[in-house]
Amino acid sequence: MSISIKKASLITWLFLGIYLSINLLPILWLLSTSIKPDALANAYPPTLIPWPITFEAYSDALEKFSFAANLRNSLIIALGSTAISGGLGVLAAYSFSRFRFPGDRLLMILALVARMVAPIALVVPFLILARYLSLFNSKLVLIIANTYLNLPFVIWLMKGFLDGISTDLDDAALIDGCNHLQAMYKVILPLALPGLAATLILVFLFSWNEFLFAWALTSNLDAEPLTVGLKDVVGEQTVLWSLLSAAGVFTMLPAIIFALLFQRYIVSGLATGAVKG
Repeated sequence: MSISIKKASLITWLFLGIYLSINLLPILWLLSTSIKPDALANAYPPTLIPWPITFEAYSDALEKFSFAANLRNSLIIALGSTAISGGLGVLAAYSFSRFRFPGDRLLMILALVARMVAPIALVVPFLILARYLSLFNSKLVLIIANTYLNLPFVIWLMKGFLDGISTDLDDAALIDGCNHLQAMYKVILPLALPGLAATLILVFLFSWNEFLFAWALTSNLDAEPLTVGLKDVVGEQTVLWSLLSAAGVFTMLPAIIFALLFQRYIVSGLATGAVKG
């Protein structure tokens, strides 16, 4: 029995090692290219371990790449869309979880269908609306676009968490004099906090990494996030791979730090949802 358990553990670790190697290889390649001289970055066959090592690409990225402005825009857009998606999504999820009304299931399905539409099909309508409302090249239009993309995700995920919390707690809060809104904020949401935190963290990461709408709806540094700012590193005649890789490291670093700081909320929240669901 113990031998079979050891074999199963060994196979599990082997598959995990292969999986992590496949997923980490692009990041390792990015880090490796960012510290290569330009000549070595374009050499064939390519090498994973660079020598000599140089950090010139990082200093060039800070000087030639508008990192500070793009970082500020990304933070405003990601935090703004996360706050709006979270606020509206929690209210909607609580309504769907606690109340029954005509068309409630249809509305849930429609919310999901809205997210299932390919984002590329929505670029032109958003572009027309942005120009008509004078919102083109503004952070507000990107906040609205990201909210549209992420709101169904918040509604469906939070409804699953809220469904796992007994409605007896709502009834007890109502008997104590709370209305439904107070019962939600004072009683239900504290119990669903791991799920809410996991949901908001994922929404933040989705908004941080969004490119298509940011590329279509912005044209200069007034609203360009980091994902779009990377294109400024690519020249017309050639691509400076070391510089592009260093800029890519700068782009993913805040999201990685954010995910590492709050990973326990992601794991506990999703695990709670899996157990309750």
